[in-house]
Amino acid sequence: MRRTAVQPTGIERTFADHEIIVTKTDMKGLLTYANDVFLRLSVFDEEEVIGKPHNIIRHPDMPRVVFKLLWDTLREGREIFAYVVNMASDGAEYWVLAHVTPSRDLAGRIVGYHSSRRRPDRSAINAVKELYARLRAEEKRHRSPSEGLDASWRMLQDELSARGRTYEQFVFDLTLDAEPAPVPSPNAPKTVTATRDSRRSAGPAGITGSASSAGFAVSAGSLGSAGNAGSVGSFGPAGSASNAGSAGSFGSAGPMGSAGSGESHATSSRANASRAGAGKVTVTTNAARNKKPIKVVKNVTSGRNA
Repeated sequence: MRRTAVQPTGIERTFADHEIIVTKTDMKGLLTYANDVFLRLSVFDEEEVIGKPHNIIRHPDMPRVVFKLLWDTLREGREIFAYVVNMASDGAEYWVLAHVTPSRDLAGRIVGYHSSRRRPDRSAINAVKELYARLRAEEKRHRSPSEGLDASWRMLQDELSARGRTYEQFVFDLTLDAEPAPVPSPNAPKTVTATRDSRRSAGPAGITGSASSAGFAVSAGSLGSAGNAGSVGSFGPAGSASNAGSAGSFGSAGPMGSAGSGESHATSSRANASRAGAGKVTVTTNAARNKKPIKVVKNVTSGRNA
């Protein structure tokens, strides 16, 4: 493996707001799927990671207690959000806001795990770094790994108790307190950016909308375009499954798709709006046939025309 004796270089790698890192593992944490974004950031080829433990990208600065919390939560059949720093095969690091969920079969039995990861805000990374450094130092202070883990667990619980928060609430606080994006002129139409993924991770290839600092995204298809490519909403802290629209329509997505870990796909002739959003979104485009501007205003809260 290329990973042998790799040491952190201190070089930080990042990725675009609209990109999502997706991986799937079996019950033992062995990788069964990794998308292109994961492979690019981690500097691995697909054949190098499939069947290997997911901790192939573990960074030595990550406190072990965070992974204990993660696995304890997943084994209880619950999802978890966590800030994680990973290490690529070349020693570079990249931070993610991870959403990990159990994958179930038709009988409801857990058969594996699904992880979707977004790029976190810089202010959140700085806050997490400070906490993680103290937890990691506590783990190293003890001779026995088990004693270090127990001590780190007590430190984490004491820290959260002093804040009056659970770990998940702590993560949400950092996410929601992220610095908002610049507010455009009130007279300017809302702009929507989208990129087409070059790889199919689940279902038909789609268009992924860029995420705002609050985790809200809108994906838009151009009128008159061919095919029924589903549009996939981005992830944020919490909410319902992302809505999908057919090409030529526009849809919006709530902060986090939990059903199928954001892999739900649908087609619709009308835009669907997430219940988790608020306010209005204006999309201005040109009709393919008459080139006349069409202005559509959707009330994101109700999904009805304003």
